[in-house]
Amino acid sequence: MSTCEELAFPYNSNSSVASELHEKALRTGVTLLGTGINPGYLMDAWPLYMTVPCQIVHALRATRVQDASDRRGPFQHKIGAGLTEAVFRERAANGEIRHVGLTESARMIAAGMGWSLDSLTENIEPIIASNTIETAYVSIAAGQVAGVRQEGVGIAAGRQVITLEFRAAVGLTESYDAVSIDGVPSVEARISGGVHGDLGTAAVVVNAIPRVSAAAPGLITMKDLPPPFAEGT
Repeated sequence: MSTCEELAFPYNSNSSVASELHEKALRTGVTLLGTGINPGYLMDAWPLYMTVPCQIVHALRATRVQDASDRRGPFQHKIGAGLTEAVFRERAANGEIRHVGLTESARMIAAGMGWSLDSLTENIEPIIASNTIETAYVSIAAGQVAGVRQEGVGIAAGRQVITLEFRAAVGLTESYDAVSIDGVPSVEARISGGVHGDLGTAAVVVNAIPRVSAAAPGLITMKDLPPPFAEGT
């Protein structure tokens, strides 16, 4: 098991590596899974689980919003907090600033729903601070970058069927995770306060162990497993 984001659903962006890993896993009789809280659960597996009571699904939206004020210093720097807008855009264009895994989450959802995507696009924009913000790790002046907003959009048969929005910034007024399914019936769910990223990642990995141990050999994804769950105390 690995928390490598690209391994969560590598068949499109890393198809040759995925094939090689799958063949090696088959030869050695082991099961290989890439998972975590995001990707691996909040913006892919959870949205797929949310479609269970739906007879028809027209479109799906997953949103993760995080106030990064009390997050670790490396995370605040990772989302560009304290940069000028020009430097942010330069680093975003070079791939230095982005939530890794949004594409993999969208591809996993599409595969689970049976959607053949015509296109999958990502857009990254800075969230600009309107006032001075101080944390234990960074000082942000008004007009500087407080964080990042990233959106992935999947189009199938000319329709927008997948929308994934990731927002993380210092000074946001709230944190939450949400899934909205446009279907018959339509369903929505929201986790107020959001899921703790570090604790959640460790828990997803540990809780998936029994499912992975019982799975057939090869490279698999979270959509291929029966839903894992935690043990009670």
